[in-house]
Amino acid sequence: MTGFLADTSILIDYLQNRTSPQTDARLESGDGGISIVTYFEALRHLHKKVSGMDFEILRQRLLQFDMLPLVSDACEMAARVSHSKGLSTTGALIYATAQTNGLELLTSDSDFSGLSGVKFLRPKQ
Repeated sequence: MTGFLADTSILIDYLQNRTSPQTDARLESGDGGISIVTYFEALRHLHKKVSGMDFEILRQRLLQFDMLPLVSDACEMAARVSHSKGLSTTGALIYATAQTNGLELLTSDSDFSGLSGVKFLRPKQ
């Protein structure tokens, strides 16, 4: 896998400047994107944390990522993974979007432990 799909956890860390320079470079490389589900989750998080111009600046940063749609193959895989691995609905949809597009999932969320095609990136301390 050469491309990536950024999970909500790593994307929020990135938007809050809590990622390493290496992670920043990977996210800004243009080799990946985000799921439409991640876009929704990140916006929901931002609505709770910021407002006004700060919100708009962060929303524009989100829009710089290619957004992958939710398709039936990913939904079918997500249902299986959610059931068999106990992932949340949104986590399963994001993971399945990465898998059905042949992308590595970048995350800092331990919920994805034990799943193939996942790279764990830790936030800055």
